[in-house]
Amino acid sequence: SMRRAGELAEAITARGGTGQLTAHPDGPGRADVVALVLVAVVGAAALVLAAVI
Repeated sequence: SMRRAGELAEAITARGGTGQLTAHPDGPGRADVVALVLVAVVGAAALVLAAVI
């Protein structure tokens, strides 16, 4: 398993590395916060509707 992990790392490096995945390690943005709030609101609405029905 260590040999295969090493081979995988070499293959990733040979193809240019991880690129944009690790280039900008920023935190969650505005779109992430909006999506989280939207999911929370929809989940809360579902719980309220389930309790009423």
